[in-house]
Amino acid sequence: MNSFKKIFKLLHRIHIPKRKYCEKTINLNGGKFSDGFFFHKPGRNFENPNYLVRTRFPPEPNGLLHVGHAKAINLNFNYARDNDGVCFLRYDDTNPTSEEDSFVRGIQEMVEWLGFKPLKITYASDYFPQLYEMAEKLIDKDLAYVCHEPLGAAKDRSSPWRA
Repeated sequence: MNSFKKIFKLLHRIHIPKRKYCEKTINLNGGKFSDGFFFHKPGRNFENPNYLVRTRFPPEPNGLLHVGHAKAINLNFNYARDNDGVCFLRYDDTNPTSEEDSFVRGIQEMVEWLGFKPLKITYASDYFPQLYEMAEKLIDKDLAYVCHEPLGAAKDRSSPWRA
């Protein structure tokens, strides 16, 4: 048995107990999250009958999957399944220089080999027109700007946030 299959079998043995409610976390002493975070607990739908758990697995099609991907696939697809939700396979195809069609096919085959079937396969690039339109609106409202620096110029400046 190869190591990938061994790890996959191990991941399937991990028991995640089902809880029946949403739970509020600790208060973070003011600020943006002063009301705390809400975590969805399996079996609870935030008092909204139309609520549907949706998860996604977003690989970049620039290589084959590894054990870290298997863990993410297992968590996302099983969480959706355990909560009567859905899971999408959404390729992050935003770097065309490193992507290949063979990796797109290979990733889908590996997801299916692990026993999962996405509700739908989508691509990040499907949303480029909407993203472009939203960026233009932000620029028009002076909430964003277009950087006209030469490529790599920002790397030459030191950042106050880096050591």
